[in-house]
Amino acid sequence: LLAGLDQLGGLVLNGSKSHRKPGHMNISVDGVHGEALIASLSNIAVSSGSACNSAVSATSHVLKAMGVSQQLAMSAIRMSLGRFTNRQEIEAVVSHVVQVIKTLRAINPKEHAN
Repeated sequence: LLAGLDQLGGLVLNGSKSHRKPGHMNISVDGVHGEALIASLSNIAVSSGSACNSAVSATSHVLKAMGVSQQLAMSAIRMSLGRFTNRQEIEAVVSHVVQVIKTLRAINPKEHAN
């Protein structure tokens, strides 16, 4: 999933690449507000925070504690894979997310300097 999305550039993996729970990732997307991205991905289960804080729309206190900038914290989304998620589903999600990010960046090019 990360390798497919990384083709965009401007993505930051929040947290350690090696010390993490498999199937879960939190990424910041340069030039895209996380809430706009989530709203545009209504057919994909993503969130802007941890599962225990999913009802809260504030910037993640964990990302702040990790030293993530306010701008990148506001552009963060959390994605998880299920035990039965297959390669075709991942490829479909990657394709859709890439297109949505490109569209959102085109709408507001000032936020994304690539």
